[in-house]
Amino acid sequence: MKRIAVLAGLAVSGGWVGASLFGIHGIAHFLDPVLGEAQQAAVALRDFAGSHAAEWGAAGASVAVFLLGLGLAWYLYLKNPELPGRIAAGARGLYQLVLNKYWIDEIYDALIVKPIYWFSVGLWRVIDDLVIDGWGVNGPARVLRGIGGIGRRLQSGDVQAYAFWLFAGLAGVLLYLALVMDVL
Repeated sequence: MKRIAVLAGLAVSGGWVGASLFGIHGIAHFLDPVLGEAQQAAVALRDFAGSHAAEWGAAGASVAVFLLGLGLAWYLYLKNPELPGRIAAGARGLYQLVLNKYWIDEIYDALIVKPIYWFSVGLWRVIDDLVIDGWGVNGPARVLRGIGGIGRRLQSGDVQAYAFWLFAGLAGVLLYLALVMDVL
């Protein structure tokens, strides 16, 4: 009930803001620049919708439907409370169709929600897990971990081993300069 009151308040506020910004019938003129060739039809529709006869007719029809529904509800649920059960039993198929809301939710779930869900799961498994996490993030990490494993074996903490590798590297550079570059 509170949600309906909030929506009603927003509808009244929106109508008031529209009327204050554009005038009572000014909102209809707001779209005139965009209508182009269809402007004549829009003017005719606006004139019909703005006429008092159309407004009174729509108001009268809605009040009549309300009173008809109120009378039918009084007759079915207050005067003859067993009648709705007999009507439902007599029209079982129609009753089930309306009771289940024409199975719109189930159809929507089967045709829209589940395919989108399974498509999203597939994208998650292939793109996120395999491509982004597998090759983009974890792949380079595995390569660097392997290179680090090789470097870790060279780091023994033995000063004599470090001196040996330093002189071996220096000898390699000198050999390269002597043989390949012909500097020495």
